[in-house]
Amino acid sequence: QERVLVIAELSRRWTELQNRMLNLASAKSKKEEEMLREVDAFLDYIRDKRKHVESQDIHNSVTEIGQQILQHSKFRTELKRKEEKMERLLTDSTDQLRLEWKKLKDLADQWDTQLREAEEATKLVDDAIHEAEGRLGELETASTEWNLPPTLDTAGAEREEVESTMSGLNHVEELVLAAKMQSDSRPHINVGDKLATLEKRLTALKESAVHRREQLSSLVVQVDPGNQEFLKDAVPAGWERCLTEENIPYYSHHEQETTAWDHPEFTSMFENIAVMNTVKYCAYRVALKLRKVQQKLCLDLLDIESAVVCFESHGLTFDKHDLSVAVPEIVTVLTSIYETLYQCEPEEVDVPLCVDLCLNWLLNVF
Repeated sequence: QERVLVIAELSRRWTELQNRMLNLASAKSKKEEEMLREVDAFLDYIRDKRKHVESQDIHNSVTEIGQQILQHSKFRTELKRKEEKMERLLTDSTDQLRLEWKKLKDLADQWDTQLREAEEATKLVDDAIHEAEGRLGELETASTEWNLPPTLDTAGAEREEVESTMSGLNHVEELVLAAKMQSDSRPHINVGDKLATLEKRLTALKESAVHRREQLSSLVVQVDPGNQEFLKDAVPAGWERCLTEENIPYYSHHEQETTAWDHPEFTSMFENIAVMNTVKYCAYRVALKLRKVQQKLCLDLLDIESAVVCFESHGLTFDKHDLSVAVPEIVTVLTSIYETLYQCEPEEVDVPLCVDLCLNWLLNVF
């Protein structure tokens, strides 16, 4: 009987142990199932967030990009909180979760970098456009008086003003170019219309400044070119430039005791073009000689529009084609023409020499 009682007790304890083991196995199974559900939930969360980040586009304005950065910062803070919970789920059997989580974090970091670079680039473009618009507006305001005819009294100051304007326009052009290059490299920056408007205004003001500079250059800089005093320096050493009673120049060499109607360099030019007499055809021969004369007188640098401006500034318009012009007036007009050329080609144009040679040519022709 005692043996039966022992066996019954052992049987009871064995049954109790089996029940406990079954309960433990059931609890473990439930825990594993719960963990798997959490892992699946995390994977779904990660996929949703990756899809959300990948679908984002960078906005156009600095304000909107700033809002995107703020929202993304909140998202990254959320990731940090999630990461603490996720660490409990990481085991050898959850490598996929670890890998997907790393991909999401890398994507979030990349998107943050893109947003901050986009914000900086957009701010640079906006600042460049704002500065260009402000500077261009100032230059346009300063140019409002260019519609008035230029005067000799204010020509010097106006020249400095125009050159300052041209320098300012070059700076504006650099700003517009920098903004254009930056916006071309950043598709999210949509400032094409603004840049097109700026370029149009810039071109219009540059053309106006060039025209004004031509007007000012056409003004007579010599106090009184008609007296021809400044042309005395246009002759070589040993020669003297003299005038007849009709103000027609002639040239005297005192050591050689000779006089001539032609400027010494004019005579030398004709001696040089005489070698072209060997050209067979008359048309080619004449063309070559005229071209040589044109180059010597620097008239190859003169365009018709500039010449017209100079003539008109002295009252020589198309309706006065039959007007007779005396030598002093010719010198005045030629001086304004060559001073205009000198502004563009200072190394090529010797104003007194060119005026004297051109006058010499005109007196020979007419």
